[in-house]
Amino acid sequence: MAIRFSILFTLLMILQGCGDGSLGTESSGDTTTEKKLFAGGVKLIASGISDPRDPSSMQQNTYTLNSNRRLLTRLEGMGDRSERAIVDGEVRMYIVISSEAFIENRGTFETALEVCPITSNWMMLATWDRAHPFPTSSGNWDSRGGDFSSTDCVTADTSYEIPEGKESSMYFDVSDWYLFYVRSRNRNFGLMVKTDQELVIYGDEDSLRAPHFIWQE
Repeated sequence: MAIRFSILFTLLMILQGCGDGSLGTESSGDTTTEKKLFAGGVKLIASGISDPRDPSSMQQNTYTLNSNRRLLTRLEGMGDRSERAIVDGEVRMYIVISSEAFIENRGTFETALEVCPITSNWMMLATWDRAHPFPTSSGNWDSRGGDFSSTDCVTADTSYEIPEGKESSMYFDVSDWYLFYVRSRNRNFGLMVKTDQELVIYGDEDSLRAPHFIWQE
């Protein structure tokens, strides 16, 4: 009996030395990597721009936002990544918006800048009045300035630890939008960036500070 106990005790010590791999899982922080994808289909809509092809409304290094100027963005190119993305109560997805104004006046825009789920499909030829130029019943937005869910708008996540050198960036937690609209309902109409304050943000042609999404896989 003593010999059998000694053998069992030795085996137990060996298993403990190898870790508890078969009984648990490694933390997501040890096994996941951060992914980054620049926003696609970036389009400015403004009450003063009626031409859907106005060159100032797309492919710009910067965009000026205010109560009459809003930016439409999409999360494109996910493909099979949609199921691989880890987004839950602890691991979150963010859209990152950058502006030089955030460096000196961060507190104002932490509440004045919002990111909202767009609730109608749209095209790159969208304007302040129309989601797309085709003469159908869905051509006009339900509300001028774009259709969005005001109850699901989010402001900057002030708890996010800003990386060194990224002081001009704000991080918006869009996990709930991704889980509810994109993954659960397969309704990826994108996000609207809006504010009533005058604000110049970096646009899709800025290779370093363009709006982009980050998440874990």
